[in-house]
Amino acid sequence: MPPPITRVFNFMTTAAKNILVGLGTIFFKVLLSDLLGEAGHAVSFAKDGTRLCDALRQSPDGVDLLMLDMLDPGVKGYEVLHWINENGYHEKFPVMAITGVCEPTLVVEKLKSMGVRGMISRSLTPEQILQRVNGLLLSDKAAPAVPRIRVPVTIPVEFTFDRAAHHGTILNISEGGTCLYADVKMPMEAQVGLRFTMPGLEKVINARGVVRWSPSENKEALRGHGLMFTWISDADLELLRRFITEESTKFNRLIGG
Repeated sequence: MPPPITRVFNFMTTAAKNILVGLGTIFFKVLLSDLLGEAGHAVSFAKDGTRLCDALRQSPDGVDLLMLDMLDPGVKGYEVLHWINENGYHEKFPVMAITGVCEPTLVVEKLKSMGVRGMISRSLTPEQILQRVNGLLLSDKAAPAVPRIRVPVTIPVEFTFDRAAHHGTILNISEGGTCLYADVKMPMEAQVGLRFTMPGLEKVINARGVVRWSPSENKEALRGHGLMFTWISDADLELLRRFITEESTKFNRLIGG
């Protein structure tokens, strides 16, 4: 018999997005290409500011996210930001800045004032980079009911897929979904049942979700799957909300948000 009180989500988003990256550093370029491509996104690069602005001018509506290297002298990130704002492109797509390991508060505030919506540094792990990129993309493109706060975690999880039980790890979570890592390939739109316990709590949370992004078939590097919740009880949702609020406050302090 189903639980008496439930919360059902209806998600209409598509996982794959077009990401334009202004970046000249070869090593980080290869990393982002493999990482974001593995997650199902279409990634293109511009090695300097002129080419980047030309690409935006030609197809501003074809960009779901612009990632901009603020340290590359060829890209000239601040000049590109000024150009975006002066030419009315600031509402076309979100901008994520690629910064140094730890930026001063004044730098962070300046970037935010210029329209930057998110930041990553080269010191982050691939999982953290993917978490922030997908968090920004999903928060912009998902249905209005999808919550926007997503926090990094490391939570063991039991899950069912294709009538079999598996074990994995949740690496980030929001009220609307999670990133599940496991040694299992699951296709897009696969239905998954989840059982996990939030840190500091004893109650087991049960939820159901659908796969919205997954690794490509020809690579083995990532086993991360982006799940959007399709069912969770109101009681469990309230526990999740409280945990996310507390963790996001801690996390924002650490990154200077």
